[in-house]
Amino acid sequence: MGFRVRVSPMVDPARHRWWASGTPAEQAGELNALLRDPEVRAVITHTGGQATIGYLDLIDLDATRADPKPIIGYSDISVLRIVLYAKTGFVGFHADIVTHGFGSDWYTLGEEGLEMPEAGGRTAVMK
Repeated sequence: MGFRVRVSPMVDPARHRWWASGTPAEQAGELNALLRDPEVRAVITHTGGQATIGYLDLIDLDATRADPKPIIGYSDISVLRIVLYAKTGFVGFHADIVTHGFGSDWYTLGEEGLEMPEAGGRTAVMK
């Protein structure tokens, strides 16, 4: 399909804060950077994201409206997609563990073979 995968900085097994990849402000900052980046054409989450509810009020809704791009994920990412739909009319996609095909199992991503322990809201990016 011609997609190039770019792994976001917070998708790093060394980063963890309880069950998440960072604080709500850090997670929102990463998502907002992806939403504002014109080269990013879709955001694909690695896991569900138990911490998603902690950063919903920090999402840049103007960036979502200005350059809509699919947000694909499951579990708590559904909450993110519902909020974006309610606030902007933007529609996302439900997909169960979408990164499964990026590696030999869902703990690896792409050719890097980056080990990723399950953590909420970690994001892989397709551009």
